[in-house]
Amino acid sequence: MSNYFFAVLRNKVAYFDEHEVRHLKVMRLSKGSEIKFTDGNGKLFLGKLVSKNTAALVKLIETQREPHPKIHIVFSPVRWERTRFMVEKSVELGAYNLIFMNANRTTRPETESKLKKASLIARDAIKQCGSLYMPGILRFNNFTFPSESTKLILDPKGETALSELTHLKDNIIIAVGPEGGFTEEEKSSFESRGFKKVKIGTKILRAETAVIVALTAINILSKNF
Repeated sequence: MSNYFFAVLRNKVAYFDEHEVRHLKVMRLSKGSEIKFTDGNGKLFLGKLVSKNTAALVKLIETQREPHPKIHIVFSPVRWERTRFMVEKSVELGAYNLIFMNANRTTRPETESKLKKASLIARDAIKQCGSLYMPGILRFNNFTFPSESTKLILDPKGETALSELTHLKDNIIIAVGPEGGFTEEEKSSFESRGFKKVKIGTKILRAETAVIVALTAINILSKNF
């Protein structure tokens, strides 16, 4: 169990939702208890509980630097237990945004409830790994592509290996297709947006495995490990 919680901070008051309140009960915290919390924007605060779901801000404890580079993952949902694993591990590996895309071959389309569940998984993951940044959980159609970014689409037929990339920009977008891969039409659409086909290696990986390998490779190339 994490030693800090997630809250919405307004006017020096932290508000905890039902998900966090359940954790507060497990930790046996009550009115008057000191509590550490983050708002997911890179800061850790100390507060004092004034009710079962609110705390008064006492002071700022820690500030984390913003993730660099910002890695945005475009992902086609698979079975929930595998999608859940992908979300959890992506957060641990520093993904800045997780963008859910219903591709032509997607077998488990994203839904509003699935996005909400993914958001809770991401929240618990940042607390587990000690991150103070909550990644965005977005729909592809709602994602605004950064103007200056390295855009990559994973493709076994890519001419360039992911490990050979150089001159990475501050924003890196990695598109990972569903089981069966993106269709040729979808690949052409990505390429028209400036995406470059890259391959991970000689093996064809499951979607969630490909995400983890890609994030690990980018972290190594960026000297984050």
